[in-house]
Amino acid sequence: MRKTPDGSREVIEMLVPIEGRVSKVVRYSGMGLRDRIVIGSPDVAPELLLDILNRDCDGRLVYDNYQVLRGGLVPLADVPLQKGDQTFANRGGGTFGSGRSNGQSLRPGEIHILDTAAGPGPTAAWCLTTRDQKALLITPAALNSFELAERLPSHVEGEFLIEMLSAGVMTAGTEPVARGWRLIAEPIVHVPVNTLSFH
Repeated sequence: MRKTPDGSREVIEMLVPIEGRVSKVVRYSGMGLRDRIVIGSPDVAPELLLDILNRDCDGRLVYDNYQVLRGGLVPLADVPLQKGDQTFANRGGGTFGSGRSNGQSLRPGEIHILDTAAGPGPTAAWCLTTRDQKALLITPAALNSFELAERLPSHVEGEFLIEMLSAGVMTAGTEPVARGWRLIAEPIVHVPVNTLSFH
């Protein structure tokens, strides 16, 4: 067992690569609500998950927009993972590494919207933990944790941990994309409130 870089948990350090698992990553938003990110099966329709999220909403606040994320790094809310509304399932253990940022992290992040859903191929989701932040990393599913650990050092300062996520529901941070990163996403889809099944 080894402490995570932020000292909040203990995980098993894997000495063999962790393979990525194909998943769909969707960000949900609604007026007056914190954005939520759901990691799940590519076969599940985003509208179904929208209804499920709204069952936990109080009053007139509902999630009515979603966006499929296809690549990049999304900051997560600064609350403990695996507690409250930051829960996920993974394949056990993680890969540790160490980096030294080349200054790219000082640039504002940017979002690239795909013209069509055809863009990058199947994606996998990973939790990236450093001393100062927790973030959701979306990558091509073909990459394993050792390959990612080799590519991350120029983008991350200090020790980091990568954990593969097979499913989860998390609260996003206030920034839509991490500084120095480019987020690839499909266009935002708005779902009229009167079409949601719980109404």
